[in-house]
This record gives sequence, C-alpha cells and structure tokens, in this order.
Amino acid sequence: MSKLNVAIFCMGSLGGSSEVAVNLALALRANGHDCDVFAYENAMQERLLREGIRIRTPNSLSYAIFDHIQTDFGFLVAFDKLHKKKPYDIIHVHYAVPLIHVMSNLRDIYGIPCVVTFHGSDVTIVPDLFDVSMLTKLVEKAEASVTVASRFLADSVEKVYKLERSRIHLIPNTIAPEFFGEFARKREEPPYFVHVSGLRPVKRVWDIVLAMCCLRKKLAHGATNAAPRLKIIGDGPDLPDLHLLSEKCGLHDDVDFLGQIDERREVASIVSSADALILSSLTESQPLVILESMAVGTPVICSSFTSAPELIGENGERGWIFEIGDSQALARIMQDVIESPEMAVQRAVRAREWVLREHHMDAVTKAYVDLYGDAIVEDSKRSL
Repeated sequence: MSKLNVAIFCMGSLGGSSEVAVNLALALRANGHDCDVFAYENAMQERLLREGIRIRTPNSLSYAIFDHIQTDFGFLVAFDKLHKKKPYDIIHVHYAVPLIHVMSNLRDIYGIPCVVTFHGSDVTIVPDLFDVSMLTKLVEKAEASVTVASRFLADSVEKVYKLERSRIHLIPNTIAPEFFGEFARKREEPPYFVHVSGLRPVKRVWDIVLAMCCLRKKLAHGATNAAPRLKIIGDGPDLPDLHLLSEKCGLHDDVDFLGQIDERREVASIVSSADALILSSLTESQPLVILESMAVGTPVICSSFTSAPELIGENGERGWIFEIGDSQALARIMQDVIESPEMAVQRAVRAREWVLREHHMDAVTKAYVDLYGDAIVEDSKRSL
C-alpha cells in the first residue's frame, strides 16, 4: 500500500474510543503514513506531539450571534485548510455520534472515502435517546465502510442501524505500546485489586466496593491474614458517592482513589502489580482496560456484559465472569484469586498469549490500512 494521508476524527477525551483513535494514529505514523487528528478536546495532545502529530480542535466563535453555531463548523474549516495543503485519502470517524454528520458533510464536499468506527455507547445507549434512522441514512449516503471491535457490536449495529452485514468489518481494538512491554509481575503485600474507568453509572463501580466489604468479612473469619486493598483509577460523576459508600462500609482505609492518571506507563505499572483487575460494567463493547490488563499479565475479573465471553473465553479460560450486580459472587472470585494465586497466574498467562496474538498493534494497523485501500478502490469504481 502506497503512503496514505488519513484524517482521523474522535472525541479527544480520555475515554476508550479516543485511546483507540490515538493508538491508530501513532501506528499509522510509525508505518510511514501521514495522519492528522481532529477532536473536540485535546486531552491526548502530549502523547501525539511526541510523534509530531497535533490535535486539531475547532475554534470557538465568541461573537454573540454565533453562540448557536455548533463547533463542528470549526472542524470543516480546519479540515479544508489542511486538505488544500495536502489532500486526504481517507476520512476515519471514531464514534458515530456526534461525528457522523461531520463525516457526511466532508464526503459531500470533497468526495473522499469514509470509514466510521462504532465504539459502544453509540449503539447501546444512543438508540434509547432518539431515533437513529437518520444516522443510518448518513452512513449510507456517505457510502462509508463500518468497523466494530466485537461480534456483539457487529450484531448490534446490524440490528439497530439496519446496515447490511457486508458493510460491517470486524477489526479488534488494540492498545498503547506501553502495555506490550515486559513487566516483572510481583505480588505486593497487602494484595490489591484495581479498577480503571470514567466512574459513570454504567460502570457500576459500587458493586466492587460492596464486594470488598463482603470479602473483608469472609477473610476476617478465615485462616488467611490477607488484608486486600482496592485501587480505583479514574474520575467521574460517581466519585463522591463512591467515597461515601466506602466510608459507610468501613473501607475508608482500604480503598485508594488515585484520580485520573494520564501517563499510560504509570497506569500499566499499577495494573501490572495488582492481584486482578475488576470491571463491573452494565454494558461494554471491547474495553481497552481488559486488553491492557491481559497484556501486562494481570488476571481479569469482569461482569457478564454481552461481549464478555469473547474476551474471557466461553469457559473462562482467560479470567472470571460474574453476573452483573452480584457483589457476593464477585467477592467469592476475589477470595479465590487471593487464596489460589497459581490458578490466577495460569489464566493470566493464557490471556496474555491471546491478547498479544489477536490484538497486537501491527496486525490491527494492517487490517485498517487494507480497509482504507479497499475503500479507495471501491470509491474509484463508483466514480467511473
């Protein structure tokens, strides 16, 4: 494939969809392609600048009568300026909502082939908020290729957005290179579990705090002297309530709220020394935090969201699955991890082998570059 110039659009916040977009942008640059990132926020600017990629954010219009104009207009202006200097070969949008209409407008104006990646909330939550039939029309009008990271999400996109399955391509998420390094895992004393998320209601982090409470009671009546801790990385609307719940459960000395950590190497270090990572979400597509934990050899415990078996394995060969909201079941698994570390290590080894094989950056980047090439060829055929 000849050198491509790719325009990537994403939210730009510290969520998983932006992480996927940024990882892809960095990988494209490392493989000799050109890439610009357009985003509403520039939370990941530092990482991109190290590789010479700047995030383009829309300029705000401060003049009073323009208050109602969406900042998406700024994307069009920024795109046009750069496109005139060096034309883009492909437009890749991460998150159908709210970016799909930006993609559609750019397609109308410039006729550039488009790819849209659905990440989860734009399929599992947005359809409950409004009718998505217009979004389907925009995808079809732009003749865009669609990518998803899991079979569950492919099924959901086909059902919810009424898109032909042949248009939907399954390309797994990949993770930052920091998580593919060799980490010398060592169990710390006291043992600890870790959770990483945006601390929103859909993450149900309170289930983990309640499980910690159950676990401490179990261990107090058992033979072990272990006093496990819980480390929570992230920030979000549920943080104050989680503080209160920890206090109410008598865990104020056992739960460490570490806040938002932007440096990926630091997150990898904390996760790699944990006895297990716990994800208790109501719904997920293919959460990066699970892939990251597997890559550094940390056992994974997750709730029974629909795509969990794709990650953990149908028979739990790569971790543990508990029913959503069952904090007592989660506590039992946490106890098993502490008291039977050999079993936990076996599952973690299988998980690391799997994630390095199925989610390595090189393979995922090649899949996207191949898709870009196919989209360009198909677009050329349509224009004949």
